[in-house]
Amino acid sequence: MLPQGGAHATGRKIGVRLAIALCRCQKLRRFYSPAHHAQPEMQKTIMSHHADEAARPRRFSAGSPLTGAIRVPGDKSISHRALMLSALCVGESRISGLLEGEDVLATAAAMRAMGATIERGADGVWTVHGVGVGGLMQPQAALDMGNSGTSTRLLMGLVASHPITAMFTGDASLSRRPMARVTDPLSEMGAEFNASPGGTLPLMVRGLQPAVPITYRLCRLGAGEIGDPARRAQHAGHHHGDRAGADARP
Repeated sequence: MLPQGGAHATGRKIGVRLAIALCRCQKLRRFYSPAHHAQPEMQKTIMSHHADEAARPRRFSAGSPLTGAIRVPGDKSISHRALMLSALCVGESRISGLLEGEDVLATAAAMRAMGATIERGADGVWTVHGVGVGGLMQPQAALDMGNSGTSTRLLMGLVASHPITAMFTGDASLSRRPMARVTDPLSEMGAEFNASPGGTLPLMVRGLQPAVPITYRLCRLGAGEIGDPARRAQHAGHHHGDRAGADARP
């Protein structure tokens, strides 16, 4: 074994040799490059050629127009309402462009469970045979809303105005969202609710027909009022006074 001082000396020698080899490689690379052997006149010619190419005017002509067709995805909120309103109509409704996401499919399944006939054609058009206003039937099983808060709240309003009872369930996320902002006014209209602690799902609704008319004020802040602390405090007071509940999710 080499002494410690000898090891350092050997390392320095190896480092010097590597540096010399690297320097020689760089010199050889520059020597064999075409630019190194180009004559000054040739270099001037090449530079002049590039300058002429850059300065030469270009002509562009218009190509063929862009044509074609695109399909815009359906809107989820509109898709929910299209199914519900069609189910409350008498006769056949046809819906094209329906957004076929899990939330909308949960709405379709719930309306089927309450008597509507809903089918999807091979062409993507949905056909709904409605039961008419007041014609919803009591579902035989719980209505599984998955993660759709919109479906749950809108359907609660439909069930509350019919003489039927329905149980609403959902996934873990939906089951954490309070439903007081919907159940409170519907309770004033005569519907009865049996909810889990905190006003969440699972939740049972017993409707009433006809529902009792009420006057209900639901306060909402405008975009220009969000930054105003006084307006936010006033809104919070009205919000709790109207028993609208609180929920961060739509």
